[in-house]
Amino acid sequence: MVYLGTMRTVAVALSSFILLLVGPAQGQDIGVAWHAAPPRQGTFAYVVVTGSPAPIAARGTLDSLPLAFVRAPGDRLAALAAVPLGAGDSVTVRLVLDYAKGRTHTVERRLPVTRSRFPTERLSVDPRFTRAPDSALQARITRENARARAVTATALATPRLWSADFVAPRGSRVTSVFGIGRVFNGRLQSRHLGTDFEEIRFDELARSMGAHGERVSKARDLRPALERCVASGKPSVVHVDVDPVAHLWAPGLDVFKKMHLEPGE
Repeated sequence: MVYLGTMRTVAVALSSFILLLVGPAQGQDIGVAWHAAPPRQGTFAYVVVTGSPAPIAARGTLDSLPLAFVRAPGDRLAALAAVPLGAGDSVTVRLVLDYAKGRTHTVERRLPVTRSRFPTERLSVDPRFTRAPDSALQARITRENARARAVTATALATPRLWSADFVAPRGSRVTSVFGIGRVFNGRLQSRHLGTDFEEIRFDELARSMGAHGERVSKARDLRPALERCVASGKPSVVHVDVDPVAHLWAPGLDVFKKMHLEPGE
């Protein structure tokens, strides 16, 4: 494993770890580093804090995203961090470290990041799908983006609730990778912030979690499926097959706005 950090005057290599330390005025040596080699944009990595004496707790942010630290082996503190897709060659970590007798110390570090090479998919579409939203719709998009960021911040600030390794949700082929650029009519419009798998059977997924699942491919079968859902008395999911060409585009925000108006609109 490789640890990377910064030091005012000297770099210390020890037992295959590269750890650069900054010593605050009180004689402590504080190390803030990645758990391994510098991570790529759009990935997860652990930020590790070491010190002599060791801090008893830490809190802070990585490029404004909250970090939730837990005690790690070797008298260290570690937090799982999300490296932003738009990160440059480094990210800023700002921490408040707690010590015995109520002492605290504030540190700020720049940790290196490896640039990712994301693929792109190019599509030619009707220009109406790429028009800028009107002022009212843009205002709503801005509000909803702010809400989404608040949810993200809350989720990242929550201590880790699992102990096992990450596993793929299903074993099927990946059809769209995380971070892929969506280029419409020659212009990069967005990046995909998820991973798409080939035909997820949502009915089977529901049943695997103890819910009721149905799959419907004909309109006449929808009502009986819904009746079985109600009769089951369980949370239910109906997987409805649709024409992939006719439904290539999901409804836009303008459509959802008409369906779900906010109070006062």
